[in-house]
Amino acid sequence: MLLVFCGALLLAASVLAIKQIITNRLALLRFKKLSNGLPLCPEARLFGNHISTVMMGENNCEKLQLWHKQLGKTIGWLKGSQFCVSTVDLDLIKMFIHDESDIHIDRLNTGMPFEEVAKSILQATKDEWRKFRRTIGPALASTKFKDHNVHEDVERSISKLIDLIDKQIAANKRDPDYKFVMDDIMNKFAVDLIFRSFYRQEGLVDFDNPNDPWTRDLELTFEEPQTSLVVRISIIFPTLVGLIDSLIMNFTTHGVRRRKIIGFVRSQANLNLKARKQLEQMKADAKLTGAKFDENNFIMDDGTRFRRSIIDHVIDKYIEGKLTKDQYTNNAVVMLTAGEKTLMDSLVHTIYLLSINQQVQTQLRESIMAEGKDSELLDWVIKESLRLLPPAPIGCSRNIERDIEIDGGYVLPAGTSVVTCAYVIHRLKEYWG
Repeated sequence: MLLVFCGALLLAASVLAIKQIITNRLALLRFKKLSNGLPLCPEARLFGNHISTVMMGENNCEKLQLWHKQLGKTIGWLKGSQFCVSTVDLDLIKMFIHDESDIHIDRLNTGMPFEEVAKSILQATKDEWRKFRRTIGPALASTKFKDHNVHEDVERSISKLIDLIDKQIAANKRDPDYKFVMDDIMNKFAVDLIFRSFYRQEGLVDFDNPNDPWTRDLELTFEEPQTSLVVRISIIFPTLVGLIDSLIMNFTTHGVRRRKIIGFVRSQANLNLKARKQLEQMKADAKLTGAKFDENNFIMDDGTRFRRSIIDHVIDKYIEGKLTKDQYTNNAVVMLTAGEKTLMDSLVHTIYLLSINQQVQTQLRESIMAEGKDSELLDWVIKESLRLLPPAPIGCSRNIERDIEIDGGYVLPAGTSVVTCAYVIHRLKEYWG
């Protein structure tokens, strides 16, 4: 019986694989025809076409840079049977991002087996995206990050960072060749800062612990999928994405980490709801006694301090019924994980570039000593770091709603996912010299 079951399973897998190969090959031929022969990225694979080279391949940004140089500003590729193009044509990008922004709304569905991402603002479609934009957008307005309390949170995280560096210097002062592991240091700083500024939570990150649980869990949540064969299979065989997501969530350590993150963001919603109820009672009591208190920072009955944070603006929408529990959870998870990752990468990239440009490092140090945070050179260095090593090098995408003709007589068929590569755009000599 077991042998029969295994044979049937193998047969089903073989049929699925053959069907997917045929579907992908036919899509490749169809894209060539509909696009009037638009140049395609080389290295198309039997399974998934360009998934393993453009989406998940090593050095994919460098490869795209080379291919754009050889083939032109807009080149085609396929995510399985999904038509895609990579473009560095700023006029084309302006058209679907700015001029027709309310038409081309949907993003490329990555097909990765992570429901939190698939059902968040990152991949929401049309009306749902508009809803998320209205409810979540105000929480991420620049004014929220200029708030005095946020500045205090930044200063506290910086103090923790400096203390960690001082401790490592003191512990290794006899070793002239000691090297700091900046990824670890900046990862702790980024996680601590996100917890403080977004959630007003202190002490969750142990800077002295080389294996701090929160730092490790958030890092692995991002790193593991990039090299996971199971994730790659999910993208190549989209019919399996739900099954694979369920298996990962319930039977792997990656799932344990995801459940931990989900549990945290939901606990913050519960804290907000509890604080709201107590706040109403405190307001009623204040009317009788004339007592004054800070509505955004007070001690609750159980001794927990409630400090209103950036994420509370999103939680408000959930409590008011403008977001469902899952919609709040998915978007809060993305804000936590993506915010930490992009912050850490930006810091590490800047430190790396300064380390290989010692003259600029010296000039920056002198400028900061003289001008502090108002240093113009500091602003230049940060922006140049973001240009050379953007934390999201391949990211912005739109699914176009109509056929678009581009230079050379090529056509981008309706439904094509147009993807921009910031890494390549930021190195175009015609703009940057």
